[in-house]
Amino acid sequence: MIRCFFCLEPDHSVRKNIWEWIQRKRRSAPDLKWVKWENLHITLKFCGEIVPDLRDDLMVKIGPALQKWKGTSFEMSLGGVGVFPGTKRPRVLWTAPLTGQSEIIDLQGMIEKECAGSGLALERRPFSPHLTLARVGRGSGGGNFFLDLLNDRPCFGSSRIKVLTFMESILGPKGPVYTPIFRYDLENTSVETL
Repeated sequence: MIRCFFCLEPDHSVRKNIWEWIQRKRRSAPDLKWVKWENLHITLKFCGEIVPDLRDDLMVKIGPALQKWKGTSFEMSLGGVGVFPGTKRPRVLWTAPLTGQSEIIDLQGMIEKECAGSGLALERRPFSPHLTLARVGRGSGGGNFFLDLLNDRPCFGSSRIKVLTFMESILGPKGPVYTPIFRYDLENTSVETL
């Protein structure tokens, strides 16, 4: 079985800006589980644990679907922070696209449709594009720290999103390790198997 998901990764400069912000905030909230540098991404579709044949099927289907998709590479800027589900009992601290949101939602819808056609369950929750910054443990609480973060309003910069990544996730004692399985070039819809 392979635990995997489709995602978008911001470019190096945006990731660097996010990482520097995380390092500053980590000092005042060391009990949060901050995301590692290599795990900064926007998940479009979490597939769960699937068999290798289904992975191969998705690899074959997504390429032609991208050719039919009306999109291409696009500009995405990230900024601001928010929490799911709310400040009273926050579980996830995130930043979100300021630009490129409609393209991300469109791309996610196409991937969701192709995954459903391969037998994966449709996501029941509405899609809300975001990049996770930290996870909040049960003992971390909420309150003023999160309200201060929400007022921070950082702007992390802009990336040209040219690649859709299909990522494997291996759970370990120090958290998940993500490894790209294959990447799709959104500009010429080619596939790079890794």
